[in-house]
Amino acid sequence: MLTLLRTKGNAKWIWTTVWAGLFVVILVFTAINMHSILKGVSVNGTIVSISPDTHIAKISGEVNNAHMVSINGREIFIDKHGVFNESVALPAGFSVITLSARDSLGKTEEKTIEVVSPPDAQNVAFNPTAIINN
Repeated sequence: MLTLLRTKGNAKWIWTTVWAGLFVVILVFTAINMHSILKGVSVNGTIVSISPDTHIAKISGEVNNAHMVSINGREIFIDKHGVFNESVALPAGFSVITLSARDSLGKTEEKTIEVVSPPDAQNVAFNPTAIINN
């Protein structure tokens, strides 16, 4: 059997098979790793809680393949798994919170969250003596 492997014809086919197998393994490994890069960036976030007396919303979420993440234009920090927890001050009434993520290739994704925070009672109450008639 060793004499068959030592012949030129058989050795050539063995080395060709080894190199072809190595090429296929590298190709599959590259395709698996490039899938996440070509898929792009994704962002997902929700409002966990809103404090009615201080108008502060706690936002948590997760991003995938992100290089930079921001909330309303302010860059935030994420952990190594892509999870973030941030607090945002809200004015009384209707607000729009924009989550934005960008990957290293420049692809971006935005998600907007619309929220209505409870208004202050003193701002809602109508005081007819405060009206100045000229």
